[in-house]
Amino acid sequence: MARLLPLMLTLVAVLCFAACGGGGTHEVLAKESISTLREFGDKLAKVTDKASAEAHVKDLDKLGAKIKDLHDSMKKLGTPLDKGAEAMTKNLEVEVNDVMAKINKELGRIAMNPELKSVIGPVLERMGKWR
Repeated sequence: MARLLPLMLTLVAVLCFAACGGGGTHEVLAKESISTLREFGDKLAKVTDKASAEAHVKDLDKLGAKIKDLHDSMKKLGTPLDKGAEAMTKNLEVEVNDVMAKINKELGRIAMNPELKSVIGPVLERMGKWR
């Protein structure tokens, strides 16, 4: 489970950046991050045995790299100071919480299965190196 901690921190960071949001680029990046995380969670849900883990590992790696790129872009933008940030936070918070709950559930399931963890774990470790 310790290997999964970096990804959990990344997901929390996405929530924080979405909460910082406002209009324009911040909102676009926040929504794209949520969409990418949702896709990541959907792929994790399809990992049910070693064969399916191996079939999805490349897609998960690509999504992990995209999450990193989005995270980096949000970090460069910094915190917006406009009045729209609070409204956007309320609009996206439920979505982010739902996506995070799904990913947490799937990661917990994968972490409990050594066969799945051996295939998917390295993807999560690569994601964690940039946090």
